Amino acid sequence: MRVNFSGMELVLVVFSLLLLLLEAFFSGSEIALLSSDLVRIGELAREGDSRAKKVNFFLKHPERLLGTTLLGTNLCVVLNASLITYLLSGRVGRGHSEWVTTLILSPMVLVFGEAIPKSLSQRRPTSLALKVVTPLSWAYLAFRPFSTSLLALARLVVPGWKGIDQRFYFTRDDLALLVEQEEGVADLEEEEKEIIHKVISLPEVRVRETMKPINQVVVLEEGETVLRAVEIFHKWGYSRVPVYSGHVYNVVGVVTIYDILKVEDPTIPVSEVKRPAYFVPEYKRVDELLQEMKEERVPMAVVVDEYGAAIGITTVEDLVEELVGEIEDDFDRSLPHVGEVLEERGGYQVDARIELDLLGEEWGIKLPKEDIYETLAGFLLYRLGRVPHQGEEVVLEGWRFRVVEADPRSVRKVWLGRVKDEGGGMKG
Repeated sequence: MRVNFSGMELVLVVFSLLLLLLEAFFSGSEIALLSSDLVRIGELAREGDSRAKKVNFFLKHPERLLGTTLLGTNLCVVLNASLITYLLSGRVGRGHSEWVTTLILSPMVLVFGEAIPKSLSQRRPTSLALKVVTPLSWAYLAFRPFSTSLLALARLVVPGWKGIDQRFYFTRDDLALLVEQEEGVADLEEEEKEIIHKVISLPEVRVRETMKPINQVVVLEEGETVLRAVEIFHKWGYSRVPVYSGHVYNVVGVVTIYDILKVEDPTIPVSEVKRPAYFVPEYKRVDELLQEMKEERVPMAVVVDEYGAAIGITTVEDLVEELVGEIEDDFDRSLPHVGEVLEERGGYQVDARIELDLLGEEWGIKLPKEDIYETLAGFLLYRLGRVPHQGEEVVLEGWRFRVVEADPRSVRKVWLGRVKDEGGGMKG
């Protein structure tokens, strides 16, 4: 069936299509600006790009952007509905024109006015935002009296409402993705990228992952003399040492070299010059502790478990190492290098604290690994269910592990060497 339009009706049809395009412009512009690359827009704005400055303005004042696009979209829909109703009233009758208008206009608005423009805007939002922001600014100036009145009405209807939050945030995932993208981070070295990734993941790291176990730290018993403390400071080059009472898990304070230097009588016990220790739970977040230690000016913290027993210490240097890598501090100098290897009798003698990952990297030794241990000593303790004695051996995965040095509480040195045609087992 052929549909004939009069001259006036044809003008109204064209005007209706223009309103639909204008609605698509407002819908697409909103998505383009809100999805644009904030870093790229910021760079262009600093370089003097006027369009980027306008985009920045809308992003800093999102209520003005949304007020403009919502007013524009609704105005187009209302005008279009009126036009189509007028066009149809002379053809289907006034009693039917309203619902026919709804049947025609609804899919047009949803598909061509909303879905398609919003979908297209998300493909290249930054470049599109720069193209549409100038006409959008004109619309903002035209609608400003109305949008200002609507905002005032909203504040009146909803007391305490201050508009849309004007702050835009990067999530940690956004920042991690940004670092991985080549565009905009070409000047970053791999080491710098690694530091950024560590900063992003820092809130997930717990203090127990950065601490030094208490049995690897030299401590002083509270009854020992200041003279003994001086010997410790001189031997190890420390500036502070934990003080315990009864057993090492009962840390009662900290003594520093600065306190020792003020003492006139070297025979007095260190308990008289010790300072209170700064205790933190083992599951405390590293970023929170770093901030606390900075504010409280505390260089060292004693890490305690859920029962209040001291299980380790951590320093500001340990926490910073999570970001920038190894930094040698007082307590690092106290310990032998856990990766130190001594060739001996067809095998190797290693410090029992060597990490299992390092064993795998150096010799290809793939030992069963559990979450409760990370070192060779931990593996032996878990495997045997007790502290092994000197000379005891474990054979596993084609390797023989012989305890070279141990005390009643821990394994110190282990000899390891290859074996042939032997299964896993233990020898006393």
